Amino acid sequence: MQRCLPTAIVALTTWAAAWTGSRRVLAVTPLQALGASTEARREEVARRTGRNVTAVILVGVGMLLLTAGVALGLLNPSGVLVAFVGGLLSFTGIALGATVFMPPSLRLTGRMFGRSAVARLAAENALRYPERSSRMAIGVVIGVTLVTMFSVAMESAKAVMAAAAGGRSRPS
Repeated sequence: MQRCLPTAIVALTTWAAAWTGSRRVLAVTPLQALGASTEARREEVARRTGRNVTAVILVGVGMLLLTAGVALGLLNPSGVLVAFVGGLLSFTGIALGATVFMPPSLRLTGRMFGRSAVARLAAENALRYPERSSRMAIGVVIGVTLVTMFSVAMESAKAVMAAAAGGRSRPS
């Protein structure tokens, strides 16, 4: 049963991501897709209050659970499960609200590169076309998250195997 739960969570999360992404694509006919498309402006994105509020709530609850998981993890190994749920919720919130979270982050990053015309233009475009900049940035975030997740999982597996090997050699 314990092995089935993570598999079910991954399957449901993957399904939800595919369903959410495909809803918008399926609403457009092939002829409309070939035509001139326009990006939603900042004002249009801000009017998606239901989606934006849900994203903020998911990130907030996720961050609280991540913090609680770390604190609990100092006392008990089950803190990893609490932190896992927190990470799942916060990441889902960031992906759902990418048009809210990413453009200001990208603008701040652009400002860190100085006051040159290129840096200012990049920072302003991040806010002017929030969907376009969010799609680019969320792809990078997902990639970094996956690499980090697999690195942590691999190191954890190595530590567990080393501890198990050490435990077997001691009783002999």
